[in-house]
Amino acid sequence: MSGTRHRVRSLALVVLVVGSLVAMAGPVSASSSATAQATALQHDGNGSHETFAVRQGDQCYEVTPLGDGTETVDDYFNYQGRETDYSSINTTAVQENQESSLFIYHGTNDRYSLGLVHDEHGVAPYGSTITMNFSGLPSGGDWVVQDDYYGENTDDDWNTGGTTAHVDWKWKRDRTDGGAFRGLTTTDDLQLTIDPEFNEEANHWGDWNWSGGQNRTEAWRLYTADGENRTLQMDQDVTITRGPCGGTAPTASLSASPSNPAVNESVSFDASGSSDDASITEYAWDFDGDGSTDRTTQDSNVEYTYGAAGEYTAEVTVTDADGNTDTATASVSVTEDVSEPPSASLTASPSNAAPGQSVSFNASGSQDDEGITEYAWDFDDDGTIDETTQSSTVTHAYETAGDYTATVTVTDADGQTATASAAVTVTNESDENDPPTASLTASPSDAAVNEAVSFDAGGSEDDSGIDTYAWDFDGDGYVDDRTNDPTVTHAYEAAGEYTAEVTVTDADGQTDAATATVSVTGESDGGNGSDGADTEPPTATIVVPDPVVVDESITVRATNISDESEIEHVCWYVDGVEGPDGRSFEETFTTTGTHSVTLDIRDSAGNANELTKTFQVVAKDGNDGDDGNDGNDGNDGDDGDDGNDGNDGDDGNDGSDDSDGSDVNYGDSDGGPMAGITQSSVNFYEETETRPTPLLVQMNTTSVTTGDPVSATVWLSDTDELPDGYSLNLTVVRTGEDGVNATVVNETEIPVASGQGSVTSSALVFEDPGQYRALIGNQSKSFVVRDDEVITSPDPGEDSSDSDSDGQTTTAQTSPEPTPSEPADDDGASANTATVTEASTTSSDGPGFGVLGGLVALVLSVAALTRQR
Repeated sequence: MSGTRHRVRSLALVVLVVGSLVAMAGPVSASSSATAQATALQHDGNGSHETFAVRQGDQCYEVTPLGDGTETVDDYFNYQGRETDYSSINTTAVQENQESSLFIYHGTNDRYSLGLVHDEHGVAPYGSTITMNFSGLPSGGDWVVQDDYYGENTDDDWNTGGTTAHVDWKWKRDRTDGGAFRGLTTTDDLQLTIDPEFNEEANHWGDWNWSGGQNRTEAWRLYTADGENRTLQMDQDVTITRGPCGGTAPTASLSASPSNPAVNESVSFDASGSSDDASITEYAWDFDGDGSTDRTTQDSNVEYTYGAAGEYTAEVTVTDADGNTDTATASVSVTEDVSEPPSASLTASPSNAAPGQSVSFNASGSQDDEGITEYAWDFDDDGTIDETTQSSTVTHAYETAGDYTATVTVTDADGQTATASAAVTVTNESDENDPPTASLTASPSDAAVNEAVSFDAGGSEDDSGIDTYAWDFDGDGYVDDRTNDPTVTHAYEAAGEYTAEVTVTDADGQTDAATATVSVTGESDGGNGSDGADTEPPTATIVVPDPVVVDESITVRATNISDESEIEHVCWYVDGVEGPDGRSFEETFTTTGTHSVTLDIRDSAGNANELTKTFQVVAKDGNDGDDGNDGNDGNDGDDGDDGNDGNDGDDGNDGSDDSDGSDVNYGDSDGGPMAGITQSSVNFYEETETRPTPLLVQMNTTSVTTGDPVSATVWLSDTDELPDGYSLNLTVVRTGEDGVNATVVNETEIPVASGQGSVTSSALVFEDPGQYRALIGNQSKSFVVRDDEVITSPDPGEDSSDSDSDGQTTTAQTSPEPTPSEPADDDGASANTATVTEASTTSSDGPGFGVLGGLVALVLSVAALTRQR
């Protein structure tokens, strides 16, 4: 028996030693992982074989790219939408509060990217908006990071394609914005230009909620791996090229139009075909070729007038940002001013008319180099001018039937003339009437949603004149509009292929139809509202049930949503706190009194509206505040429903279940999320001024079935330079049935490493249904544990748990750690006593057993072995 006992004891010691070593290995692995991450974030530029030049005005900065070629630029940004608070969490080295950062990044496979990051994640108290226009993007590249472009309900506007891009960034406080374009080295002749529009110049300044006042960008920085960071001018373009600042000489180009002008005629000189590996900063013009510069510009196009006839050689000298130059010439032959005679044109509509019917004559196709000053009309070709006008159009009615030739004589400023004619046939009404001939054109035939399309049936003809035009814009067989005019406009509200049709009817009721095809795609380009674009904000009705009873779940809805454009964004605020997205949500109010919900809606045209509804939350009928119980936790004093002995030792407290009157007080006297919850001994819901600062607590679900795992994710700020082994205390309480008292049911330590923006707790399991709240610092989040099936408690006489040497019992349940998400702000329903069991917390972020536990176990093991000897 003694030998057996020694063998068992030896085996136990071996297991204890191995367990200690495994526990000690956990944090070493986590530490190694953290070190590797920190190394990857240094981006010191080692291994880069490329140098880039960034030019602004007369300044040129040589840039060594960030990154060492071992990580892709999208991994460097580490942007994951909701999971990273809609921010880049790895680019902290280039993040600064109220600053915009520009840099070049060296990624894997020797690919180089343009990177932009605005503001600082987690600690920036202000938001803002920035507009940037990009040109010269390599066609072989792509925007691999588009911050805030994660599907529906996005705030940013990205318009990319080809070699250009237009981006409007909009962000809130404590968040970043930005993007990355990969492929800078896919062309040798890189010349990428960025035109920035900061603060008041940004497209959405004033209509974005986080713009104006202190919500602005204070600086534009250029970051390089060698630490020579530069401050850029916020109102000037920058141009990025490959290679150092020295560069090569530009190539000049020049053309003149016309190349054979008359004296005092304006000549346009165009040097826009000039090119350079950097950018051309100056154009020096010598129009007469005498060797002297007549004009210096930064524009590649100028106008010049020669005062005397002759042969001239015009010259332009272009200078780039590095002072390199090149010259190009163009020949100009100037002649004495000799005016050309006009050319005349005339049309008649209709060309077949009835006596007394008005015929429209149009001579607008006539042309002259100096302009036409007079139109002389002879409607019957009898050689006598019937009317003289300065307008190119006129109408005339013929009284008798016959064939007529109408003429117009146009005169220019020099008195030179030209004549054109048009034939008109006039027939009596008693003559046989032919049906009309319909004609229809649409412009543009490729239109955007809500863009005005002009339909023209003016080419339709009839011998007796067209009386009405019936318009069917969508080809559904129904007349949408009826006019006496041959032209009309229409805007399509949805994309698609449409066959528009016009039916023309003459004075005798005869008809003919014509069609035109219109392809409607995309969205309207907006505008200032003068072109028919939607400028009206959307409207809606907020529906709140009546009455709203404390601790009872209600559904709040947005109905009668109306707008000319598509609704893009619908979100809610509950008592001023940002809540869920969507047209409806569920909410439980834990305190009586005045509450409010605010609806924030925005359409695809950028119009926004904010609607608020205030209402009263009333107490339950016949409820005196304690649900008729004994003032404790809603049980009968012996807690017999959960199979325990009345002490409820599973809640992690001292066994008294807080039912002795020392219930928790979270002190939200202003009607906050924990209003009315009391405790005389401990205040867990306290203001936090230490680092790190919890910014937001969110559960991976707002409703969970008893026995299923739930976890909390905490977003943090000020996590730099934390000591090793630092952790935060997460407290979970169960709300009493009276909506006031609460019981602490779990306290969990969450490890936090330096630089972490968010951490997630281990999985927590609750065995009893009820309403719970997770708290950390001055942040909290509620959730509901549902009893979806009847759970049979074990027989009190059965020992279903393991006993330790002290006779105490421990129940363990392991669940996989859920992926954190961003649930709606649903505060759940009623509350009962809950038992919490915690899963293992050993992970890459921190061990559950811990280094200290491992060392203690190892010391105990050695001591036991020594004693055995």
